[in-house]
Amino acid sequence: MANPPTTRRLIAEQLSKMRRDPLLVVWALFVLLDPVYIFKSGLPQPGDMLIVMLAPFALAGWRGRLRPRSVRAVRALLWFLLYVVVSALIWSLISDMWSFNAKKGFFQTPWYYVFDALVFLVVLIMYERYDERFVRLTVWLIFFSVCFQFAMTFVYTRGGTLRTYGLFNSANQLGYFAILSGSLLLIGARRARLPTTFLIGAQLCCCYLALLSASRAALVSAGILMMVAVLNRFRTLIVIGLISAFFVFVTNPFEAAIERSHTRIANDQSLGLLEERGYDRIIDNLEYLIVGAGEGGYDRYYYTSAIKAHEIHSSGGTLIFCYGIVGTSFFIAFLWHVMRGSTWKRLLLLAPATAYGLSHQGLRFTSLWVLLAIVVMLNELDARERALRGKPT
Repeated sequence: MANPPTTRRLIAEQLSKMRRDPLLVVWALFVLLDPVYIFKSGLPQPGDMLIVMLAPFALAGWRGRLRPRSVRAVRALLWFLLYVVVSALIWSLISDMWSFNAKKGFFQTPWYYVFDALVFLVVLIMYERYDERFVRLTVWLIFFSVCFQFAMTFVYTRGGTLRTYGLFNSANQLGYFAILSGSLLLIGARRARLPTTFLIGAQLCCCYLALLSASRAALVSAGILMMVAVLNRFRTLIVIGLISAFFVFVTNPFEAAIERSHTRIANDQSLGLLEERGYDRIIDNLEYLIVGAGEGGYDRYYYTSAIKAHEIHSSGGTLIFCYGIVGTSFFIAFLWHVMRGSTWKRLLLLAPATAYGLSHQGLRFTSLWVLLAIVVMLNELDARERALRGKPT
């Protein structure tokens, strides 16, 4: 029986395959540059530009076929996307607001969802083309992306004395990146043959980035991530325990990050959860519960909502208020097809991102859609293995 490949050999194989294929090179650059923000938030970033470059070439080489689970997920996403576009058009007509500014119109947000749907589709097309090795490559790229972001916090970073942004434009973006990256690594570690030491090191980097962000949602989600990591791989509990004990007795960057997070949270003078996150807007406008109030035109709530003319700071709250029960049902149907066939451990690994989404609008974050596409791929691979063993799928 052949010996399993070493870590060095795995990395060398991935690099060798990647450099011979321009599509994989562009994909690698996208994953590595996705957490690098140069322009103002809301504008295309370097990673976004790369995925737009990649899309036509991926689509050109696509034969129009996807695996069954991928087809069902994409079809459900397209129904939700159609509802988003129709909602924007109808509310523009009703309110006579025709602007790309989200506070004054409804034409901005559909483009975000179109882009995210494109990312989701491109990832699945790449999987159709490269099969399991695309999953392995992506997980390793995320590992290097996390390490790069971690290393850069000691060289160059943005932010103030209490909250650090890393290479992002806001601390919340850094915290969400840490949560999604940690979840992606845990979900794909086995398929990518990521060594346990590498996985634990990357998880600690993600926790450190969450601490630097001083985001309450990111810190809670990071705690959930660590608990889920222990449930998935019990031996990580021993290693993390030893590392934590080491940090107790040795001066380290984690100590300063923890102190900054504690200071920021202790001095927080924000509103209550419902008002601060904008949930009061849902309670005060129950007439929109069925079909939604449209995602945009936030000037309508300037005098009636605690957050004034800002969007609801919640993924779930945004869905319910902006698209109502009808639109939310379309999105839930999409998630059902994404998660269908997942093991309970894989489902648990989506809990940190879900928890973060309760207090932040994270639906437009590109890494979320990569995570969802990876879940579809892994469910496809599991179903194929069960079929080969003669078990029901």
